[in-house]
Amino acid sequence: FAEDEYLQALIDRDNKISFFKEQLDNTKEQLDNTKEQLDNTKEQLDNTKEQLDNTKEQLDNTKEQLDIEIELRKKKDKALNEKDNVIFDFAKTLKNSGLPNIEIQQKTGLSIEIIEKL
Repeated sequence: FAEDEYLQALIDRDNKISFFKEQLDNTKEQLDNTKEQLDNTKEQLDNTKEQLDNTKEQLDNTKEQLDIEIELRKKKDKALNEKDNVIFDFAKTLKNSGLPNIEIQQKTGLSIEIIEKL
């Protein structure tokens, strides 16, 4: 009877060891899976960072192009204003010299209403 109790205690101990060993193997497998998922997530984050860097570079290039276009637009507007001023000055000179409004319109392209206001 004592031998059976001793053997039962050994069997119980072996069963516990087997159970904990199985749990340990399962936990190790879960940890391996989690590590793999983390590696995949890191790779996805790296790809996303690279895409963001590319997008930032594209935005920087677009901003630079827009800045150039704005500068060109300002120069064009300034040139148009200067041209308009020259035309208005020319029209004023023609009007002051007594030229009829219709002839001033033909020479400058200004409307009769604008010429009358000069």
